[in-house]
Order: sequence, then C-alpha cells, then structure tokens
Amino acid sequence: MGLDSKNDFQHLLSCFGKDIQINTVHSKAILKFEKVNENYDDITITTDQPLLQGDTIIYEETRYIIVSQVSSERYGKYKGMARPCNFNISIYTHVARVKIGVDGLGRPVYEDTPQYEEYPAIITSKVADWSTGGQINLPQGEVEVTIKDTQSANLNEGDTFTSMGKTWNINYIDRSKVGLLVMRCKNS
Repeated sequence: MGLDSKNDFQHLLSCFGKDIQINTVHSKAILKFEKVNENYDDITITTDQPLLQGDTIIYEETRYIIVSQVSSERYGKYKGMARPCNFNISIYTHVARVKIGVDGLGRPVYEDTPQYEEYPAIITSKVADWSTGGQINLPQGEVEVTIKDTQSANLNEGDTFTSMGKTWNINYIDRSKVGLLVMRCKNS
C-alpha cells in the first residue's frame, strides 16, 4: 500500500486543523507557533489553500500578514510564515463629494469629505541587522511599516498616513517583496 501525501494531509487538516480566514475566505490550517526573536510571535501556516506573500490571515480575531515567500504547492499543501499585525494605518484614498442642498439661486451645494481606508500593519522600530543576525534600533521617531500591497494602497514616497495617533511621512518604499509594501517612515 503506497503513501498518498495529499490524502494524509487532508486527514491531518480534518483532525488537527484550526479555523482561519485567508483574505476573508474561511479555511483550515495546521498552525505552528514560532518565536523568531523577542519581537515577533510568528506562525507557520500549512494549508491546502493557495497562499501568497502579503495575504491577510485571521486566526482567533488576530490579523496576520504572510511575510515569507510561499513555495508552490507541494503534496497538496502550501506553507508560509505569518506575522501578527500590531497596528492599523489609515491611508487617504479620495474625496467623496456629497450634495447637501442648493443655494439661493438653485445651484447645488456640495460637501467634500476626505475618505480613508484602514490597513492592518506590522510596525516596528527595529530592523534586521544582517551582519550580526540581530536587530538594530531605528532613530527615534522612525518606524518600519509592512502592509499588504494592494492597488487601493496607492502609496508613494512623500505621502503620509496616520497610526498610533500620529501622522507619518513615507521616506522610502521597498517594493522588492512581491505582495508586500515595506516602508521606512518618520513621525511628522
């Protein structure tokens, strides 16, 4: 009798899988909690559903972002490393124009209201130091922000967003990680 890895994994999912959401789609996954360093409580997620770097995962009301490259399907499963989001950022998206009445001459009167969209984010004041394998602190008032790269998050260097009750200027955007925007920001 031969091994059937795909069926074996399906059996594991049905017995030990946890309920999660992948980009708002309900799914099951095997979760392995890992302490990568003192700053992160990452989860290795193994599921039969496709995963991509940047995907948003919800497990027990906590939002995570897949921060690792995800290998293609192997033996009927996908595997990725997810990091918990510790803040939301509020990004200006557009102005909504609403007709609120007419003036004395019968012309329409509009009210313009800025619209913002909330994005779950991983915000840290430390970055990896590849020479030592440790981490280094960013200068005071600076943070690194990681969010899912979406078309609606049309961000550029020089743009601003709000988080933690402060306004932040985007000084640099690293777009080299498919599915993620990694930004270096300074408190304005």
